[in-house]
Amino acid sequence: MIKPGYKKFIEDYFDITNKKNELVPFKLNDIQDRFITHDADDHRNVILKARQQGFSSLILAMFTVDFLLKDFSHSVIVADTRENAEGLLERVKLYIESYEAKKKFKINLKYNTRNELYNGDTRSKYTVGTAQNVQFGRSKTITNLHFCVGENTKIISTNGITRKIKDINIGDEVISESGKKTIVTNKWDTGKKQIKRIRLWLSNETIDVSPDHKIRVASVGYNNKLSDPIWKRAKDLTANDFVMWAYPKTGAYVKHLVVKNQFSAVHLANKKEYKKKIDNLSSSGLVLKTDYKLGYFIGYYLAEGNITKNLNRVSFACHKDEIFYKIFDDLFPISPTVEIRSGKSGTRKVITYNSREMAVFVDQLVGRVENKHIPDKFLYEYPKEFLQGMYDAWKDGDGSKFDYKSIGKQKLISITTVKESIARQMRQVYCLLNHKVLALDFKENRSRYGKKTQDVFILREHGSSEKKKNGAKSYSGMKYRYLTTRKMTPKNGCLFVQVKSIDDVKKQQTYEIEVADKSHAFLTVCGVVSNSEAAFFPDMSKLLSSALQAVTEDGMAIIETTANGYNFFRDFWIDCKEGKSNFKPVFYGASQFYSEDFLAAKKMELKREYQQEYPENWMEAFLASGDTYFKKEALEVYLTNAIDPIKTFKYGQYNFA
Repeated sequence: MIKPGYKKFIEDYFDITNKKNELVPFKLNDIQDRFITHDADDHRNVILKARQQGFSSLILAMFTVDFLLKDFSHSVIVADTRENAEGLLERVKLYIESYEAKKKFKINLKYNTRNELYNGDTRSKYTVGTAQNVQFGRSKTITNLHFCVGENTKIISTNGITRKIKDINIGDEVISESGKKTIVTNKWDTGKKQIKRIRLWLSNETIDVSPDHKIRVASVGYNNKLSDPIWKRAKDLTANDFVMWAYPKTGAYVKHLVVKNQFSAVHLANKKEYKKKIDNLSSSGLVLKTDYKLGYFIGYYLAEGNITKNLNRVSFACHKDEIFYKIFDDLFPISPTVEIRSGKSGTRKVITYNSREMAVFVDQLVGRVENKHIPDKFLYEYPKEFLQGMYDAWKDGDGSKFDYKSIGKQKLISITTVKESIARQMRQVYCLLNHKVLALDFKENRSRYGKKTQDVFILREHGSSEKKKNGAKSYSGMKYRYLTTRKMTPKNGCLFVQVKSIDDVKKQQTYEIEVADKSHAFLTVCGVVSNSEAAFFPDMSKLLSSALQAVTEDGMAIIETTANGYNFFRDFWIDCKEGKSNFKPVFYGASQFYSEDFLAAKKMELKREYQQEYPENWMEAFLASGDTYFKKEALEVYLTNAIDPIKTFKYGQYNFA
C-alpha cells in the first residue's frame, strides 16, 4: 500500500480536466483508489494496463504532492517523446495551480519551464526526460542529457533550400535517411556545447555537431566495398569513415503536362494544329509528355531562360554558336525567332517564343528569373527520362569547359549557378540518375574588380577523374571519394561520401530537432545525422539500469505501460511475476474498469484490435499487441492450458520471444 495521505491531499486540493475538457475536482476512480490504497507497493511498481484507466494522472498527482510538501524531493517524468513528457508536466502545473487557488497563496516556483519546475520553499524539483536518453541517471542527480546540433549547421529541405537549424520550424519538410520527405515534429534549445566541425570530400561545406552527436557512417571493407551502415559519434569519426548521403527516388507518377489556353491570348490557338490528346489524357490545351525533350526544354530554361514581366514571351540568351535549342524546337506548335545581338556584354544569340501560354506554363512550373527553382515533385514524381533531359540541358547551358566540336568527351565539367535550389536539386537528380555524387562547393563573399558579387554554387562532374589517386602509384591504388555498400543500390537511394576533416571549434549555441520518419535522421549538407533525442529507439534494459541508480532507497519508482508484443518489457514483467525483481506487478483488466455496454461498443468499433486496447488478463495483453508470427488465439489457448504458463511462456519448448 502507498503511504497514507496521498489520496486525501489529491482529492482535497487538485483539479483535473475530464473527457469533456471541463475542469473538475480530482476524485479517484475505483481503479486508482484500489491501486493507491491496497495493491501498490511503497517503492517499486510496474503497472500493465488497458487504455485510459487514469494511472498517469494519479502518478503525476502523487509526485506533485511530494514536490509541494517534501524537502529536496526530485520527481522525474520519463515519456516516449519530449512532446509527451512536456505535456505531462503541463498537467502537473495544473495541479499546482488548483492547489494555489484553494490554499489562496502562490508557490515559490524559482524555475517554471517546459522542462523543469523548482520549488523555492521545499527546494524540490520536477523535471521531464525522454526514454531515448538511456543514460540519464548515471550522474549524482537525475539529469536529462542532450546530444545536439550546432546552430549554424545547414539542413537540406525537400525544395533544395538549406536552412540553419536555428531557423528550422516545426512543420518544415526535410529529407530522411531513406531519401523520403519527413516533417520536423519538435525543436528545442539545448544550450552551448563544444563543437566538432565535419567536412566531407566533394564539397567545401561543413556541419557543426557536438562530440556525442551521431553520424550515419560505413567503413571500407573487402574489395573496396563498404560495411553496413552504423551510427558513430562525431568524436569517434576518422578520415577513413564514409558518411551516408540520402537522395530521393522518383515514382514517375506524372506522365503528362498541359500547356493551358490563356484568356484573350491567341499565341498558340491560331497556330498550326497541336496535340490535345496523348495516351488517355485529353485537354483543350497542348498536352506534353514528361519525356527527355520536355525535360531538356525546362533544364535549358533554368540555365539560360527568361520570362518577361507581362508573361508574354519566353526567351533564351546563349553563346552565338550554341544550337542546343534545336533539341526542343519542335516541342511547341510555334517556331521561335532567333537573333544575334551585340552589346556591352558581347555578342549573344537570343531565341524567343512569343507565347503567353508558354510563359505562364513555365512560370507556374519553375518560376521566373528571380525565383527559379526545381520543385521537389520533380524528384519524387517525374520520370527519369524527364530528369535526365533537364540535367543535360542545364549542364549544356551553364556548364563550362565545353568544346562545342566534341561535346561529351570532356573529363571535367564545372557548372555554376546563383540559385541554391537548382544547385542542390540538380545534385540530387544526378545521384538519382547515376547513383553517384557530384562535387558541390558554395562560394560566398566573392568580389570582382573590388566589388562584391553574388554568392554562387559550383557543381563539378568529374567523369573519370571521380577516382582520386591519393598518391597511389598505380590505378589499382586509387579509390573513390564515395562508395556504396553491398546492400545500397539505386533503388534504395543511399551513397557514402568520405570524411575529409574533423576539427575542434569553439562552443556554439545548439539546437535539437525531432523528425517524424522512423529512421529519426535527416540530411545535412554533410550527409545524414541523427535526430539525437530519438536516433535509437528506447533500450528499456539500459534505461532501467541507469535510471534506478538515481532513485533513493525510500523513493518511488513506477513503470506504467500498455503491452507492445514480445520485447524486453514482456520479459521484465515475467521476472516480476516470478519474484525475480523487486517490482510489484499490477494488472487491471478492462472489465474491472469499464462497463459491459462500453466494452461491447468498443469491440464492435475496434474488431481485431479490441484485445490490444482492452485486454482482460496479462497474457492476452502481450498476445494481442505487437507483431506475432503465430495465430494469437491459438497461443492464448496454449498458454492458458499449460501446466506452468509463466515458465512455458518464457522457457518452454516453443520460443515465443
